[in-house]
Amino acid sequence: MAGSGEHVDLERFLSVLEGVRTVPFSGEFSPDGSFHAPYTGPGIHLLLGGDLPDGIDGGEFWATRVLPADRAIYDEGMALQRHGEFCQMDYRIEALDGRVLSVRECSRGTARPDGSVRVDGIVTDVSEQRAREEAASELEGQLSAARGRLDSVLSAIDEYLYAWRYPVHGPCVIDFESMPAATFLDRPASAGDAEQEWMEAVHPDDRALVAEDVLAAQHAGLPGSVEYRIRDGRGRTRWLLDRWRCRREPGGFIAEGIVSDITTRKQAQDGMAAALASKQVAYVALEEARRAAERASNTDPLTGLANRRSFQHSLDRAMVTAASEPFGLLLLDVDHFKRTNDTHGHQSGDDVLVAVVACMQTTLPENAVVGRWGGEEFTILVPGVQSHDTLRSVAECIRLAVRDERLATRRGALAITISCGGVLSCGGRDSEELVHAADAAMYRAKQSGRDRTLLAGDDRTEAPSDEPELLLIAQSFAHTASIREGVPEMHCAQVAELAGRIATRLGLPAATVLRCRLAGWLHDVGKIAIPDRVLGKPGPLTSAEWRVMVTHASFGADLVARTPGIAESASAVRHHHERWDGEGYPDRLLGPDIPLEARVVSAADTWNAMTHDRVYRRALDFDSACAEVLAIAGSQLDPAVADALLAVVREARVGALPASEIAA
Repeated sequence: MAGSGEHVDLERFLSVLEGVRTVPFSGEFSPDGSFHAPYTGPGIHLLLGGDLPDGIDGGEFWATRVLPADRAIYDEGMALQRHGEFCQMDYRIEALDGRVLSVRECSRGTARPDGSVRVDGIVTDVSEQRAREEAASELEGQLSAARGRLDSVLSAIDEYLYAWRYPVHGPCVIDFESMPAATFLDRPASAGDAEQEWMEAVHPDDRALVAEDVLAAQHAGLPGSVEYRIRDGRGRTRWLLDRWRCRREPGGFIAEGIVSDITTRKQAQDGMAAALASKQVAYVALEEARRAAERASNTDPLTGLANRRSFQHSLDRAMVTAASEPFGLLLLDVDHFKRTNDTHGHQSGDDVLVAVVACMQTTLPENAVVGRWGGEEFTILVPGVQSHDTLRSVAECIRLAVRDERLATRRGALAITISCGGVLSCGGRDSEELVHAADAAMYRAKQSGRDRTLLAGDDRTEAPSDEPELLLIAQSFAHTASIREGVPEMHCAQVAELAGRIATRLGLPAATVLRCRLAGWLHDVGKIAIPDRVLGKPGPLTSAEWRVMVTHASFGADLVARTPGIAESASAVRHHHERWDGEGYPDRLLGPDIPLEARVVSAADTWNAMTHDRVYRRALDFDSACAEVLAIAGSQLDPAVADALLAVVREARVGALPASEIAA
């Protein structure tokens, strides 16, 4: 019975080897140097693409299949075997069915007293591994070329671009600079840290200004723009304009900015001031000219409205007091404007824009701020608006006024419609998010048929007609990220499908369900920007490597936000690693502040991770995974979303859904 058990174990072992396309063999070198392989494992037909011919020694026949280009490698390995040494060699063979396979042969020889050498080893098919390595090498080459082009562009810029990291504890660290700071400052490199080196170059009279308005602001994560003087290595006084913005990172802030040499401009300004001081009449004339230029720089020349820059300033100021003085933001777009230009000419198109502005101004409150955002888009800031109904009413008055009026142009009266999107001031944490929300609402209005108003939070009753196209875009991004990370694309597909089912279980509108599915495909797309040394590290990450790794969420969101059609999924991509208890990243959002789509994708991603093997642990069984979801509901996961997740996977467990569609 013991012998029978050993036979069964051997059969199982050989079956496992065959399953991984690995063939054991045993051979012998005779004293005269000839080689015979009397034994090969049962999987040899998988590698050869057929059975060994009868009456031919396996070793001799195998040698005939080695590609001529790899014959030298094979002969060198056989020489090592012949001398009884360990041998590992990679070479290619041509199978009987015409396929070319990459194989790895590992063997060890044992010399015998009679001069013969026994050789035992295995041969493994490594074709897929080689294909992945070649694909990764090609991608790395593309990334290297892109980095080279970026370096070429940066070398052509004579301004200093920088990203300085300000940790909560410790000195400033330079994450990026387009050129060495010492080169830009025309000073010898200093042994001190970045702040010290920069402050040494600042003019003594401006050091207090720089310390308070630049460095202190950047330490606090505040944006700004400051002009000040430096003294370079040749004793010249130069004027600099330092402009930056900050973003929060775990453990501190990163200030990203650009420093321009404005010495020539300042000299011209000083010369102008001297001329103005000499004659009062000239001063008055030039001052008026300056004011006119300033008005022109803030005014759209066609419509007379505030231009984009001027309106942005008004919006930023309104955001500062939005808590006590709420407002509504509208974004309007003239429907089919390109068709109007192509059909009636650009001059008639200009006439349409002017006429639309006239219609708007007849319906707007007196305190509304109107701007031309660009092309055929207009923005309206309506102070005092606190409800969706009021904001919708303002937008509808404008829309109906334009639709009911045949607008006069030099080619005759034209019937024009507009699409409107809107958001209340509580709909974003900053002006950029507010504009994005209004723009997304307007985009949905145009998708829904144009000539209508939609506000942020409104959902269409049907999913967009281009849903398959959007999913194909998301799947293409996910496939690229999967190749870059070296993980199966199936992970993103499973997360996307499960996220859609959770959203449906929660009773969310079809458009929201689609955003959840898109975000499920896209949640890890930002990992294409993570260096190989971090992304592919087999062991635990250091704190520095972890700081790099967590940037994938914000980078992925930026990439998605810049892609038409899927941009609405950007917030879910950015925040899918936030936690219900506020301990997640990148923004440490707490509870309901986390976008709902992000909470759904987080639950789907967590379930998929728990129920699949990882390098660092084995997958949990179904019951253990359910228990773990219950344990982290209220800390990591939204409790309501966690309940929906468990309901979905339990239904799938008992056959309510196809088992292949749910990771379990």
